[in-house]
Amino acid sequence: MRAGEITRQLFSFSDRTEPRKDTLDVADIIHEAANYALRGSKSTCRLDLGPGPMPVDADPAQILQVLQALIINADQAMPGGGEVTIGAQVVEVSGNDPVPLPIGSYVRITVRDDGVGIQKEHLGRIFDPYFTTKKHGSGLGLAVALPIIKNHGGWMDVASETGAGTIFSLYLPSSAHNVHAEMKPEVITSGRIGSILLMDDEAGILETTSDILRHLGYTVTTAQDGEEAVTRFEEALKEGKPFDGVILDLTVPGRMGGEETFTRLRELDPAVKVVVSSGYLNDPVVRNPKTFGLFGSIGKPYRIDELSRMLQELLNA
Repeated sequence: MRAGEITRQLFSFSDRTEPRKDTLDVADIIHEAANYALRGSKSTCRLDLGPGPMPVDADPAQILQVLQALIINADQAMPGGGEVTIGAQVVEVSGNDPVPLPIGSYVRITVRDDGVGIQKEHLGRIFDPYFTTKKHGSGLGLAVALPIIKNHGGWMDVASETGAGTIFSLYLPSSAHNVHAEMKPEVITSGRIGSILLMDDEAGILETTSDILRHLGYTVTTAQDGEEAVTRFEEALKEGKPFDGVILDLTVPGRMGGEETFTRLRELDPAVKVVVSSGYLNDPVVRNPKTFGLFGSIGKPYRIDELSRMLQELLNA
């Protein structure tokens, strides 16, 4: 799952498309970022979080990426170690503030260090692509962070004094929604159970996912490519036992993949319900499955609760 999160960050780093938002509690994402970014570091972390939930509508992978970049920068500004202070609170922007944001409620997140600080002549350039004062830096961390926050309707700023430390402040619009249930997983083992056709070219994923589905109570038939999936689908129709749902791997190198397979299945049964699975989270089919006539999509690696919830929605549709 950690490798999956890193992969999602790399995709969001390389593709500045519209963020895939969910409602999340800022406190949860701060804990996650701090635990990962300071692992093995000499520095410690102090959290100063406001009371109660602080929901925002945001892309978890992208916000995690931004926070980790800021925390790592803070840690590197204190070569001998120190304390990174991460704060978060709900604030109201009135229109008279120096923050160039519309009037409204925002969650302000701050990342503070007591390190070497940023020289005045460099402050105006830290968000420029490829600008860095680090020996082995790429100059991309902050350059990517700013547009991510802007794409979320927020703002990001920095204040620093040489020899006295730096504080980054970022603002995200508060959400009126409750934190999405997906952030607090619950495996759904009740409800309607049916038969599933599962196609994936990787034997390990095919075996593991089949075990998960059987554990949840589903009857599973497997296929390793699109041609085999179509054959299994046709056989089930002829026997009068059509599948209740189909999960198709989107990309099958050298063989029929998910998109073409879906087209073939829909020719056999226009009412077929198909979910595509993929690790390529920025693929248009994964991001907007209903546009392509699919029921939904699920990103790899998927948790049991995600898979269970998706299939229950499919069976009850």
